[in-house]
Order: sequence, then structure tokens, then C-alpha cells
Amino acid sequence: MTEQLISVKAKPKPRLSQNFLIAPEFPMEIAERLPLLGKSVLEIGAGTGFLTAELAKHAKTVTAVEVDPDLLSELKEQLAGAKNVKIKIADALEFDLSGYDCIFGALPYHLSSPLLFRILATGCPDAVLVLQKEFAERLCGAPGSKDWSRLSAMAQADYDATLVDVIPAHCFFPIPNVDSAIVHLTRKPLSKRVSLNAELVAALFQHKNQNVKKSLLHSAHALKIDETALSRFADSLPKELSSKRPRALTLSELSELSRLSLRLLVRKPGATSQSGSPERSVPVA
Repeated sequence: MTEQLISVKAKPKPRLSQNFLIAPEFPMEIAERLPLLGKSVLEIGAGTGFLTAELAKHAKTVTAVEVDPDLLSELKEQLAGAKNVKIKIADALEFDLSGYDCIFGALPYHLSSPLLFRILATGCPDAVLVLQKEFAERLCGAPGSKDWSRLSAMAQADYDATLVDVIPAHCFFPIPNVDSAIVHLTRKPLSKRVSLNAELVAALFQHKNQNVKKSLLHSAHALKIDETALSRFADSLPKELSSKRPRALTLSELSELSRLSLRLLVRKPGATSQSGSPERSVPVA
């Protein structure tokens, strides 16, 4: 049962996908997901400052990034007396997200993918994010499930993803058309991370219900590879890989396909398959 909702003075701007979280129990739940004592925290999308205030109670420092300058006065009012908070009026797509112990934020629905991959590229140990529920389910999807996707694979190559809780739509102002969810991302130990080729993974999941061999043959244009060369590569794959559907491939199998494809796929300048590379940062729809 949701407690009494928080009143908001600000007028939400649809062009910024502003939906303010107004159920007080959820900012508390989000802030208490991690032990924050002595940690430097980055918050993306401070909004009216309700989550910011909760973070400030526990963290050493909080850097609160908000793109809308019209929210500054309400932010300052909400955070009056919080000496460990710095407010930055900036676009999180351009702001330097690196160098923090953990990242929090309610990501705008229309920017969830590019912001998520910017967060992952920092190598931050932990991130606790509020996302559209469907997006969150895909992010946390497992191989073989309906939610397993390019998004799941590319994110989980480096991070464990846990869906912590669902936030009903009525807990936001204005009320969106869909529910949201809290997701906790924890960076894996180096020994558990895998390298994936983003172009290959994208091509495979474009045809995720076909087997890998057919998916590759139908991806010549997307991969910019000669069909004959692609066919030879597909024929050379172990049958246990070529006969599986992409939606059933595990991370280790996707990593093996990426490794086998190194000599076939022509990389763009600056592209690499290592963690946090431009290749990993391709936005996922």
C-alpha cells in the first residue's frame, strides 16, 4: 500500500519525459539498496530532489545532474541543509559520468538505452536505476527467455542485472502509461566478464528465431560482408552453435562466436570488443 503521495510544484515537461516519482517509500528503497557510507554518488535526473535527499542521508557526496534549469529552485528547496550535495544543471548524455562509486537515476524512457550504455561504459561498480518495466525485464532477461535480447547480452557481458521491485504507474506524476521497475546492476569480477562483438550480436538478434547459420546468412548487408565469405564462415561453425537460435545462446556461446568472427568481421576505425569500447556503447532499441 503506497503511503501518502508527495506533492510536486514543478510542471512536468513531456518533451523531457518528465514523470516525477511521488511515492515516498520508493526513494527510500532505492537509496537503501546499497551501503553508501563513505561513497561518492552520482544521480542522473535529480528531478525535484526526493531521491537526492535520501541519497544525501547516507552517502559521503552526491552529485545530482538535472537537465531542466526550471527545476533548480525546487531542487534547492528540497535539499536545503544538505551540505554534501552538488547540483549540476547539465545533459547526462554529455556530462562526465566516470569516477563515482555508484550511480543512481530514474532514466527518461526515450533515453534509457543511450544513458544505460554510457553508465556501463564507465565501469562503475554499481548502478541502481528506475526504468520502464518492459525495458527492465529485457535488461535482466536470461538466455532462452522471451526477454533475452541484444540489450540483455551486451549489458550482462560485464554486469549482473537484478530486477529489484516494480513501481506502479500511479506512483508517478503525471501518471505514465506503463509501470516502472528498479534494477540493480553490479559489475562482474574480471574473470566473469566476456567480450562480445556488438555488430555480430546485433545482427544475430535481428533474426533471433532462426538458427545462427540462417541468421548470419540473412545479415550480410547489416554486417557489410560478402555473402560468399559469410556463408563459408557459417559452414565452418561447430554444429552445436550454428544450429541454435540466437535467443537461446548463452553469453559464453555469444563470446565464442565473437571470437571466431574476428578474422571475418571488418571493424570500423576505433572499434574494439573490449569492455567500455565504442562498440559496446551502441544504443539498443
